[in-house]
Amino acid sequence: MNSETNSGSETKIEMDPVSVFDVKPKRKSFPFDSIFTFVVRSSGLIIFLLTALVFVFIAVESFKVFGYLSPPDLIYSSRNGENIFEWYPTSNDPRFSLIPLLLGTFLTAIPATLISSFLESESGYLYLNLHPAG
Repeated sequence: MNSETNSGSETKIEMDPVSVFDVKPKRKSFPFDSIFTFVVRSSGLIIFLLTALVFVFIAVESFKVFGYLSPPDLIYSSRNGENIFEWYPTSNDPRFSLIPLLLGTFLTAIPATLISSFLESESGYLYLNLHPAG
């Protein structure tokens, strides 16, 4: 609180603005809080780094396939002048094609997305009707 006196009989009082949000509650600090915080943060960092290293390892190992196959060979295999779209890498006559893999992914992901979107919107609608705000 600051007070100023002007010439005369009036006293002007200026107060600093006070807000409930400016007051920090006093928190008891336990000695294990800092240790627990350190353990949790370092564990999260280690998990993040290990996951990143797994992605790097998979990327490096997957580029080795181009030493054996060209990029068009991954789209289709050509046998006797015919393009074959099959994925049988372990057969006696290995055939590589990413088309069946991508097609299977899309044929699985699109209906799953549509079904889950419908269920999600319906559950939101029911939640709002059963638990009105207020």
